[in-house]
Amino acid sequence: MTEDSVIKANLAHQRAMPLTRLLDCGMDPGDARRLHARISEGEPWDAVAETIATERLQHADRAEAEGNIVTAGEARQRGIAALVFAQMAFNFDEPRKVALYRRLVAACRKLTPVFGLPFERVETGCSGKSLIGWLVRPASGSANGTVILFGGQSGWGIAYLPIARELARRGLATLLAEGPGQGETRIEQGLYLQAGVEAAYSRWVDVILDDPSLGAPGIWGNSYGGLWAARAAGSDSRIRACCVNGSFAHPAILPFRTAFEQSAAMIGTEDRAIDRGGHGKAAFRSGAEQNRLPASRPARRRRSAGGTGGPATLPRCRDGRGALPRLAGR
Repeated sequence: MTEDSVIKANLAHQRAMPLTRLLDCGMDPGDARRLHARISEGEPWDAVAETIATERLQHADRAEAEGNIVTAGEARQRGIAALVFAQMAFNFDEPRKVALYRRLVAACRKLTPVFGLPFERVETGCSGKSLIGWLVRPASGSANGTVILFGGQSGWGIAYLPIARELARRGLATLLAEGPGQGETRIEQGLYLQAGVEAAYSRWVDVILDDPSLGAPGIWGNSYGGLWAARAAGSDSRIRACCVNGSFAHPAILPFRTAFEQSAAMIGTEDRAIDRGGHGKAAFRSGAEQNRLPASRPARRRRSAGGTGGPATLPRCRDGRGALPRLAGR
């Protein structure tokens, strides 16, 4: 990249990832300020964020080796947060993004022994592939309920680890889900966003109900993910509560480069001639217009990973009845 293109890209990253967002997703305040200061001097966003992550993860390794488990856990979480934002510098799954995301996953795997709460990677089947997530439980191991928590076009599962910690303090488990078009589910499994996405999130409901220690399922979608949370809750009566934290009711591709690229990456294309009108199929509708999920199949949780290559097609939902008032806990 030329100096001008780096500056232009950094300005876009600053707008998309302000200090408030960095702190919300677990970056250390000093690290967040340092990131913004160094990219203002012309250093590439991803390089600075990865350098910060490396420092934090090395600190975590030293602390863990010395038996300082609390320090190791805090440092590793800060390193993970820095990697979350390093990979966000890229919208499409180019080699640099993939490498950063794989490093993020590796750091998450090393968090388990020092996190202070039960923490594990989980998978569940979907269309012959796997949906990927991270399960955080309360310290007791048993939960009063489990929240399926996810983001939208750029904020994916592990980015919401700080929220999962707070929910655990309140007796709730959190399944930090990476749905179709997100994270490992997209990068490694080849599952992309399509109409009928609520069927995929219902696979996570199967996982929760298959484990009595996880309690009743709820769902929480951030940003664009709020739409998918509403659709899933309106389609699957087993979901006992729903939080929509900002979203379109009738989605459209926004007229900005970053928004377009993120939308295109989620559906698995780089074609700028993609059907913008097709997003209307994902709109939230109440009453008789709402999609209803076909009969659910049991899903088993497993820890093995590995993609099978090629994009997968999500099961489509039949039109039927189902309305938003079902969301109230009962």
